[in-house]
Amino acid sequence: MRTLLMSGLVAGALLLAGCDSAGDDTAATVTAKRVTELPADPNTGIGASGRPTGSTGRFTLYNLRDGAVVANTDSASTKWDVGFRSSTIIANRTAGSQGGLLVRVGAFADLAEAPDTTYGAQATLSQWADYNSATASVTPKAGRVLAVRTADGKFAKLSIVSYYKGQTPSTDPTASRYYTFDYALQSNGTRRFE
Repeated sequence: MRTLLMSGLVAGALLLAGCDSAGDDTAATVTAKRVTELPADPNTGIGASGRPTGSTGRFTLYNLRDGAVVANTDSASTKWDVGFRSSTIIANRTAGSQGGLLVRVGAFADLAEAPDTTYGAQATLSQWADYNSATASVTPKAGRVLAVRTADGKFAKLSIVSYYKGQTPSTDPTASRYYTFDYALQSNGTRRFE
């Protein structure tokens, strides 16, 4: 009786251990973050002619896995996933990178799976935002989500919240080019965000 009870306890422990390790291997690992006011080559002043000055023409490179800006000296590496400059958003397409992006119509919360299709190199202003020439303001389009394939082949979804410091449109050209965005990264190699 004691041997039977002991065998039952050992078998139960092994079953539970097996379930735990299998659950760890298949569990979705989705990390959700908000990035606030990421500078994307902003203008730093107004020249004598009244035109904005100070932009560098460089992309701000961002690593979605680490949630951090990557130095431009690493632009030819796979250390970054997306880049922002003015109103253009790019994916890492350097040698060795698996990166890409595409713009999807729909709500951020409703994109449950990254599309299984060809991913492009960039998203332009007209794809993710509306530009008002009378006020020179940029407003993210409702229902636009960027599906991103990271440099290491994982998948993320990204939604632009604002293009301005303080997240309020401004006629001050030095207040624009500051991205606030939400993203969710699936780090287990699948395309599912749930």
